This record gives sequence, C-alpha cells and structure tokens, in this order.
Amino acid sequence: MMKSISEAMIQAVKKFKTSLKMRNLNIEFGQKAFIKGFELCEISHQRRSTTLGHSDKALDKEPKEESLSSEKEVEEDGG
Repeated sequence: MMKSISEAMIQAVKKFKTSLKMRNLNIEFGQKAFIKGFELCEISHQRRSTTLGHSDKALDKEPKEESLSSEKEVEEDGG
C-alpha cells in the first residue's frame, strides 16, 4: 500500500511539473525575480553615484564641441 501511495505521489508531481499551472508559476517567478534584480541594480547604481559625487544628469552630458575640436588639433599635431 505504501508503494502505491508513493507511486501516486510521484505521478502527481510529474503531472504537475508538466502542467500549464506550473509553467505559469515559473514565468511569474522569473518575472518577479528579474524585476527585483533590476531594482537592486538601480539602487546600487544610485548609491555608487552619490558616493562618487556624480548624478545621473552629469553622466548624461555630452562633451562640448570645443573640447572635441581641441582634442583633434592635438592629435593632428602629433601630441
């Protein structure tokens, strides 16, 4: 009797693992884990930025054209 109960449990677990419900649970868990990981990454980035004295705005600025032209002049002069 114990063997048949054991076999029934094994069969039930196998059936559940291949079910649509299990698939949906895996997808839901994966999405939540991804979002949580992304949030933790954002928090880490914000902490590093404030520790280093940077802000997101400072990182997004593009170099001025003047500095780019002066760099090109230095390269052309061989310096």
